[in-house]
Amino acid sequence: MLEKIDSILFPTDGSEAAKKASESCFNFVKNVDAELHVIYVIEGLYPSKIGESTGRKLKKIHKEEGQKEINELKEKAKERDIKCESAILEGIPDIQITNYAQEKDVDLILMSTHGRGGAKRLLLGSVTEKVVRTSDKPVLTIRPS
Repeated sequence: MLEKIDSILFPTDGSEAAKKASESCFNFVKNVDAELHVIYVIEGLYPSKIGESTGRKLKKIHKEEGQKEINELKEKAKERDIKCESAILEGIPDIQITNYAQEKDVDLILMSTHGRGGAKRLLLGSVTEKVVRTSDKPVLTIRPS
């Protein structure tokens, strides 16, 4: 059982669902007076299959998108007087999220769901669902609707 929540991890992928969930995240973080960690995970690219040059270009684009998203979230945190750490990571998203949560010893992971159900979720998988199943840290999910 959680006693006091001092730090919260909010992973984002820049999606509309994550943007909507970020507002609830900021309100929650402010209400419990916690430190916020925001991360963006760039999925590993496979240059051998798409070409070295294309792989580097895609990685650069994804990193720029991630940095833009992180900067926006950090600015919103600053406006609300919330202490915020950030990172851009590379790899398999659910693994990077759970590893970061362990390394930084956050008290809670707060994540958006994409609202997919049925066959779409089965076919595409869900990073949030994998984090819920594998994390040693409590996970609070927010539906975008």
